[in-house]
Amino acid sequence: MSLQLENLMLSEEAVHRNAGDLKLIDFGIAAILEDSDSVQGSMGTPAYVAPEVLEGKEYGLPADMWSLGVLCYVILAGYLPFQCTDPVELNALIMKGEFEFHDPEWNDVSSLAKEFISKLLVVKPDRRLTIEQALEHPFIRKAAVRLQLVDMSYPVEKSPRQAQFSARGYRW
Repeated sequence: MSLQLENLMLSEEAVHRNAGDLKLIDFGIAAILEDSDSVQGSMGTPAYVAPEVLEGKEYGLPADMWSLGVLCYVILAGYLPFQCTDPVELNALIMKGEFEFHDPEWNDVSSLAKEFISKLLVVKPDRRLTIEQALEHPFIRKAAVRLQLVDMSYPVEKSPRQAQFSARGYRW
């Protein structure tokens, strides 16, 4: 499974009152893994899957951490870090792990947020942040406090690279 924006859903309370639950949905190919567990096989949405998944290697929780990096990138910029209409070229981009923080979308995003994403979108799974490391990262610790104050109920202007969603209305 790869985490992706389309698998996040706000409760009705969250939509109407800017408070409530964020739910993870669509567990069609999901599996519950322990730290040392792994699976094999190509699963997930191509733009969100980790390089090891594309290579057909066994993978585990670090693949979800990669997907979390893609998800954070999309939430903050409104577009995917790896974009290409040709699936073969898309896979090549992901395998290289080369992405950019483009202007103007990333101008107001903090260096901590960029560092956090950069530590998740690392090609070698053993060099990616673990969930424990991610939760202790200063960006997450600060964002947890700030998110309580953010009104994300307004429309956002889109650049040519942006998708239908962005949390750009707040300085991260």
